Amino acid sequence: MRHMLTGFAHWLRLDFSGVCGGLIFFWASCTPSLLPRGYVVQGIASGLSVATGYGLGVLASRLYHELPAKRRWVMPHDVKRVIIVVFLVTSVVFVFAGLHWQQAVRQATDAAAVSGDYPIRIVLIASILALLLIAAGRGTRRLGRYFGRKLRGRLPPTVALYGGGILAAVVLLFLINGVIIKGVFGFINYSFGLANKGTPDGIHQPQASIYSGSPDSKIDWNTLGEKGREFVASAPPKTAIEAFSGQGNGTQPSRLYAGLESADTLQARVNLLVAELNRTHAETRQAVVIAIPTGSGGINAKAVQSVEYIYNGNTTTLGIQYSYLPSWLSFLADQETARENGRVLTEAVYDWWSHLQPTANRPKLLMYGESLGTLGADGAFSGVADMHSRMSGVLLAGPPNANQLWSNIVADRDTGTPAVLPTYQHGEVARFTDGKTTLANNPPERPWADNRVAIIQHASDPVVWASTSLFIHKPDWLREPRGYDVLPNMNWYPFVTGWQVALDLPFAFSATPGHGHRYDNSVTNAWIAILQPNLSPSKATQLQHIIDTL
Repeated sequence: MRHMLTGFAHWLRLDFSGVCGGLIFFWASCTPSLLPRGYVVQGIASGLSVATGYGLGVLASRLYHELPAKRRWVMPHDVKRVIIVVFLVTSVVFVFAGLHWQQAVRQATDAAAVSGDYPIRIVLIASILALLLIAAGRGTRRLGRYFGRKLRGRLPPTVALYGGGILAAVVLLFLINGVIIKGVFGFINYSFGLANKGTPDGIHQPQASIYSGSPDSKIDWNTLGEKGREFVASAPPKTAIEAFSGQGNGTQPSRLYAGLESADTLQARVNLLVAELNRTHAETRQAVVIAIPTGSGGINAKAVQSVEYIYNGNTTTLGIQYSYLPSWLSFLADQETARENGRVLTEAVYDWWSHLQPTANRPKLLMYGESLGTLGADGAFSGVADMHSRMSGVLLAGPPNANQLWSNIVADRDTGTPAVLPTYQHGEVARFTDGKTTLANNPPERPWADNRVAIIQHASDPVVWASTSLFIHKPDWLREPRGYDVLPNMNWYPFVTGWQVALDLPFAFSATPGHGHRYDNSVTNAWIAILQPNLSPSKATQLQHIIDTL
């Protein structure tokens, strides 16, 4: 068995130091991450980790061999064989330990258990991916040597050698970033652009003038996009709102929306929405809600309907589309568009609102952002004080790590409070919840001013915690006690944890509610805490039940 393994390694011409580095990184990749991982995702995470560890091992070996011969120790082949066997046996142990950890993560996040063949599948996927990446690395090295030979007659040998390697790396980066990634994103954008032209089943053009896309609207129904049409046509009926309030004076909620095709430029789309505010007499409503959509243009129905029920339907909610792509793809492709849309829309609506007279009769001005939509607030406000002075209430759910506004708040949190559930300036204006903690009690026995800001973030949400720095820097949220739905034995490993959390991203949106990037069941109570309506505990529970059934 031992000779077969070493013979196979020799046939593959794998570097001993690289194999050791790859297996060590493989062990780390089996440790738990934020969310449950299927065998495909775990296999990819392990394969990327093995290839990274292999490359670092090879690099370390090359640097070691640059030392003078008298300072180098040559390891006997028998010792290498024993080490490889020990490392492989340890890898088997980690594979089955990883299965145990996966079951524990699934229990913590209320997900279904994995099947017994999980370990075999991840080993196969990881092995194939790692070998392909190692082969690609060798190809790049050969290309570098080829360029080096071509440069040798024109440059000094050392310069030619390193220059060839740099040139090969540049060619590889161009192929990946300039051709492959650009082509993939172009195809994805085209595909989602086609989907944007569709209309969900059961959605029909509203006829009431209080909606964008209606016959009286300045914005054509066909330009709203799939998510925009769904948004404006799915407001709760006045009868349902009155049934909850127990009063007969309910109002039909108004919804306004501009799609990417509603006008040629961002400013023109924003101007259309301001014109819609005037056309629908939004100044007479109790509240105007700026809802920054997710990447694909969708607006969380539960977040919007919570406010509509709280104000007995006397609200206007408006949104603007800035992308066709889902949030996690928009996050990779273009974050600045979300910031710019949020800034321009918020400034225009605030300018409209600030000119309303008399000032005492102005509606409350609210903002909701979820996921990439929170970058709209990042672009619109300079900080908590700015939000407090211009908005009557702000609710942000699942802000991505790239949100500078959020990052500054967390970085400046009160001493002794954790990053996963921080306290900021004693909770005077802005407060955090993980969906379990009551906003009014974080911190406890502290007054919470009006014009409140609330941020919901799950400890298991990779959208909140994923960043490029995670590959080389241990973050505070892994230095401090873990959140309630993250295993205590999730640890940070260079490069490995970065791959793990990055690969959690696409699946964060399909996690069980209350975990990952699923905030639906937390927004109602958050809005109740922000807006302070006169709801009894039984009515608050009733509203939560109504929203949960959407």
